[in-house]
Amino acid sequence: MNGPPAGRPLPPELVAELSTHAEGQELTQVWELLAIADPVPGSPESSQVWDRINAEIAQGRPLLTPAVALAPIGATPRSRAAVAAATRRWHPAAPWAIAATLALVVGYGAWQAVPVNITAPLGEQLAVTLPDGSEVELNAGSSIEYARGFRRLGGLVAGARSIALDGEAFFSVVPSVHAFSVNTAEAQVTVLGTRFLVRSHQGEEEGTRVGVESGRVRVAPAGAEDSAVELGAGEGTFVARGARIPDAVSLVKVDRLSAWRRGGFWLVDQPLTAIFRELERRYAVDIRLRDVTVGDARLNVYYPDRPSIETILSDLCTRGGLRYSRTSRGFEITAQSEPSAKP
Repeated sequence: MNGPPAGRPLPPELVAELSTHAEGQELTQVWELLAIADPVPGSPESSQVWDRINAEIAQGRPLLTPAVALAPIGATPRSRAAVAAATRRWHPAAPWAIAATLALVVGYGAWQAVPVNITAPLGEQLAVTLPDGSEVELNAGSSIEYARGFRRLGGLVAGARSIALDGEAFFSVVPSVHAFSVNTAEAQVTVLGTRFLVRSHQGEEEGTRVGVESGRVRVAPAGAEDSAVELGAGEGTFVARGARIPDAVSLVKVDRLSAWRRGGFWLVDQPLTAIFRELERRYAVDIRLRDVTVGDARLNVYYPDRPSIETILSDLCTRGGLRYSRTSRGFEITAQSEPSAKP
């Protein structure tokens, strides 16, 4: 930003146009914020104001909804009448200012249309606060995507709270008149305010697993709303890939389902290949299984606290008649009778 545009009340036709947009009030506030400064281009006072605004932006202040009008640094605060008089001034640069505001309308709308995508890096967990104050804990290698500010996007009603999930996450949802939904490749989970866990990694055969810690949630297979089931605290269900009906509601140990939140590790009746993929995400390593046929063996794994990856691999290999060795990128799993490859 080089210098502030001159300011005056917006033309009635532009005000009418802005009133048809959800962001119109905020954009009008931006214009009024700029008009508070002495609108004479190049004046020392206007330069100070612009420097102040730039400083506020750099500090992350939400200028689109200013709590108070900014005054020039070191200047005597002006009365409402003086501010109103300033907004009525007109200078030759005003056409440029209107063009700048129109550009702001277009640019801000384009920015709002870009969804937010957040991914927890491999080997790390990430806590995210959503626009409505709800909180999400992402397990390693998991990601969420949602419309910026939960605004209108792709046909959604303005204010709808909709999240797309790839991976595993624990949600603490604040109550609202707007439903909160989590969408995976297999299912849609809908709530109003509760704490629950959803697990669904795209590209894997497992499907979507849901467990509820408190409150109630509604789980429906994707495209089959009539087949939804409701879950209460301590209950869970599973939606297999391509299924039109969820599994029967069952009692679940949510503290085990969410063991990863405190560093633990728990998987139930999973093939070795799926367990190794989860270890790759959790510990940011590469695990190579030389004999893929042994990867179909299904096991239960539970560690309440954070174990080392070698502890888990040692136990898995003991139970499966396998052995592991280190490589330059991670680990290699071989059969007991098979020679291991050199790193």
